[in-house]
Amino acid sequence: MRNIDLFDDYLHQRLPTADKKLFEHRLETDTEFKTQFEEHKNFITLLKELEKQERLKNTLQTIYKEEYGEYNTRNLNTKNNFYEKYGRTIGIAASVALFAVIATIAMLSSGGYLIKQHQESITNLSKEITHLKSVQEGIIDGIKTISEKRTFETANIEGTGFALNNNGYFLTSLHMVGKADSVFVIDEQKNSYKAGIVFSDTRLDIAVLKLENDSNIKSFAVPYSFKNAPADIGEKVYTMGFPAEDMVYGEGSISSLKGSSDTAMYQISVPINPGNSGGPLFDEQGNVIGLIKSKNSNAEGTGFAIKSNYIIQLLNSIENDSLKTRLQANKKNNLKTSARSQQLKRISSYVYNVKVFKGN
Repeated sequence: MRNIDLFDDYLHQRLPTADKKLFEHRLETDTEFKTQFEEHKNFITLLKELEKQERLKNTLQTIYKEEYGEYNTRNLNTKNNFYEKYGRTIGIAASVALFAVIATIAMLSSGGYLIKQHQESITNLSKEITHLKSVQEGIIDGIKTISEKRTFETANIEGTGFALNNNGYFLTSLHMVGKADSVFVIDEQKNSYKAGIVFSDTRLDIAVLKLENDSNIKSFAVPYSFKNAPADIGEKVYTMGFPAEDMVYGEGSISSLKGSSDTAMYQISVPINPGNSGGPLFDEQGNVIGLIKSKNSNAEGTGFAIKSNYIIQLLNSIENDSLKTRLQANKKNNLKTSARSQQLKRISSYVYNVKVFKGN
């Protein structure tokens, strides 16, 4: 649940008693959260004021029509009488409405509802829970684990990860997990598994995670392979990720073999959003051909993905032979002859919602 939805539920008294207590406790202990709430409450107040001004304008128009009829040349000489009678009211209404609009724009800009950095067109796609970004978040209560149930506070960052091989290793974006205190990957059944970073690379902005409990990976049978050759411009592609709490599918094509002048990336025409960061990019045969990294915020539907052949080359260059062996990308593809719907069903078990927790 997004902060703004949580705020609305609280203001309209729709929260259950337990959630209401958690919400009020967070208001008392989280200064940033309280600031966001107060700004949202002020925003709602301003919207209501604008609605009042609109109703007042309609009332004044009705009065005018009742007194003088519709606007036409016959009424031009009577406008002085109208403004003598109602001019002060109109002036006050217009002033209040103008102030409300200006205040709303200023509040939105300072509170993060408007994009402030227009010049920074490339935006990473992790969902950061901060004061300056619109994100989805909720209180994660009683996440299931293999051994126990635990209660977590809201994740600082959310995104996507996917299996690298059958050994319990996962790929995601380094910018998302790099400074994490703890990382959890959550499967389609909402089971949560703690993971740790075993390898990372700042140049490609990738991180490899490993499930901490090996018993969780005994049944792994990753159905897709990683393509060790560049794709072609115009090639049809699709992705799966977590811009929402449930997995979201998106499709499109490769629009350029360079992403923002970087030969290690594709530019893709696929609808992606915060939360897609770290997710897989597939070709029509179900081969992984990239890892979603960022989007162009100035061009709707334009994103960037790290090329899979660059990722494979990086993993093959690891000096530690033991680690290099464990991090070999899956080479067997069992999806080539499957319809898209069947591909998605089999892939979904190996694409994960990644939740990152950071301390203050």
